[in-house]
Amino acid sequence: MRPLTPTRGLIGEAQLRAMKPTAMLVNVSRAEIIEEGALFRALAGRRIAGAALVVWYRYPTAAAPSCRLTTRSRSSRTSS
Repeated sequence: MRPLTPTRGLIGEAQLRAMKPTAMLVNVSRAEIIEEGALFRALAGRRIAGAALVVWYRYPTAAAPSCRLTTRSRSSRTSS
């Protein structure tokens, strides 16, 4: 089932420019929400302080400044 509203490219150049230079962008939802090229340019130009991404659309080939990439992992539960 497709989402009712498109989410691809929801955060792009204009939205990143509207953020404060001290802002940290955190994405733990869908990778396509953020335009990756625009995010890389914002980080390289120091227009935002940093980004933390758990998901990404294309695996980055070059390190982006001030960007933390992680992978999702299942939490382990112990039963007593």
